[in-house]
Amino acid sequence: MHNCFRVEIDVVHNFNERQYPPISALLAILLLAPAVSVLFYFLNMWVGLVIGLALSLVFIAFFWFVSPKISVSNGVLQVGRAQIPTKYLGEATIYRGHSAWEERGPKSDPNAWFGIRGGIDPVTKIVIDDRA
Repeated sequence: MHNCFRVEIDVVHNFNERQYPPISALLAILLLAPAVSVLFYFLNMWVGLVIGLALSLVFIAFFWFVSPKISVSNGVLQVGRAQIPTKYLGEATIYRGHSAWEERGPKSDPNAWFGIRGGIDPVTKIVIDDRA
């Protein structure tokens, strides 16, 4: 049994989504605070803790705002920096589980453009229908 299904692409006027980092990655970044406070312990523990918290917040903000964006607006699909008019979009297929792993790896087309982000299991494959 394949773990995928097909969807029909209809006219979508406006859609916006960001692929934010997983909470586990953000929690790992918070570990910078105690690590930096240990480094600055010889000066002052509180100074180190404040610098560590500030550094953690800067990294979290950086990863939050550079998260890839998926949007459809004004007849254009944008995934990250790639853009294509929606009139060239063909069939979309969504894969999950092992099927998603296969689409990312062994079954992937070397000429295809990928917008892959770790921690997100489903894969959506959109065929480009350019009959020019």
